[in-house]
Order: sequence, then C-alpha cells, then structure tokens
Amino acid sequence: MPVSTYRELPPRPQLAGLLACTWSQHVSRPHRQRIVPDGCVDLIWLADRELVVAGPATGPARSDLPAGSTTVGVRWRPGTGAPALGLPLDALLDVTVPLSELWGRDAADALAERVAGAPPGARAELLQDVVAVRAAAGGPVDRLVTAACRAAAWDALAGRTLGVRALADGLGVSERQLLRRFRTAVGYGPRTLARVLRFQRFLAGIWEPSGATAEGVELGRLAADAGYADQSHLVRDCRRLAGATPSQLLAGG
Repeated sequence: MPVSTYRELPPRPQLAGLLACTWSQHVSRPHRQRIVPDGCVDLIWLADRELVVAGPATGPARSDLPAGSTTVGVRWRPGTGAPALGLPLDALLDVTVPLSELWGRDAADALAERVAGAPPGARAELLQDVVAVRAAAGGPVDRLVTAACRAAAWDALAGRTLGVRALADGLGVSERQLLRRFRTAVGYGPRTLARVLRFQRFLAGIWEPSGATAEGVELGRLAADAGYADQSHLVRDCRRLAGATPSQLLAGG
C-alpha cells in the first residue's frame, strides 16, 4: 500500500471557470510532503484538523501529515481566487494561513464544523459550496488578468521569454497597470507565472496520475517538451522552484 494516495477531480461545471480541480490526499503513515509552486491558491481541510489557505508560492515548502489523515482541497485557477478570498493575493505570497485570518473566526469555525462532520466524500462538495457563495459576493474576477495568464501559459509552452510590455500593449493597458493588477489577482508577476507553469509542464511529464514518477524518461526530451531552452535551464528552475535537481524529482525525492 502506498504511503500517500493523491487524487484530483474536476470541479462542478458552474465553477469550472474559477476552480482548476478539487483534490484529496490520504496518508497511511507519517509523511512529509514536498509542495512546489503551481500558480494557484488552495482552500484546504488540512489533515482532518483545520481549514487553511495556501497562497501563491515562488519556492518549495514541506507539509508534515500525520498517519491515517486525509486532506481535502479546492484549487483556484491562476488569477481567479482574490474576489472569493477577499484580499489581494500578493498578501498571501509564500504563506499558508488559517482561514480565520481571512474570513473571521466565526465563519471559519462554522465551516470547519460542517466539514469535520461531513462524510469524507462530501467534503470537497462543501468547500465548493462556500467558494460559490463567496465568489458571488466578492464580485467578478479581473478578466484582463485571466487573459494575461493565458498568454503567460502559451509563452511558457513555446519556450519564449514573456514580453511584459508587449503583453500590456496587446491588452490595451500600461505595463505598470498590468503588473499591479496581475500581482493583486495572481500574487506575483507574469514572468514568474510563466516560469511556474513551464515547471508544472515538466512535472506533468514525469509524474504518473497515481503520483509515482515515470520510469525510463529522457531528461533532455522532457526539458524540450516543457519549453526549456536547454537542460541547464531546467536544472536552474528545479532548484529554484522545488529545491531539488531533476534527477532527484525523477527518483521521487
């Protein structure tokens, strides 16, 4: 039996524009989880004990999960979480905070009580319920930023260096305004997001759906497929974003 079992599911159709997925992770014995940047923000029922929000990350982190615990989360797409959470996402850069710090103790405790009392299979649905309510109350996402996020994703895939000034010109705003709105909605700038998305594409090539690493992969080919200029470029980003070498990630480290 694997130490950790991780599963992602699509969100309900009404939330597909906001949420990338819902997810769950069960660990059979104490487990230290490596967490790497993905451009997203998560609302998490952590290890059967508390509700937290994991902000946008620019580097690796670790989470210690106790034996027999299950963690459940919902993951906002890049640029879509700020209205529901109620604050600019650069305020959550590289931190994980109790939900009570954002929504107040009463609201967080009431939701935690509902999630704790629900069957495990229903917990992600409860989190989606509250996302829907909070998103409606918080107002629309910044569509200019979500368009910029799509451009960042395309440039990452193509292996191009994202031109922020050209991106701003194409969207009809100044570079300064684009950067300000992007940091508010995403947590950091477009070039950082492009770097993170390129790295995530590399990880998708080495990690099987079960969470195990693929075997017999050629590192140079994976680097090229993910949009890296060369293997040394990949090594630099792996160290920066995961705190590990590509070989260590391939080995499951």
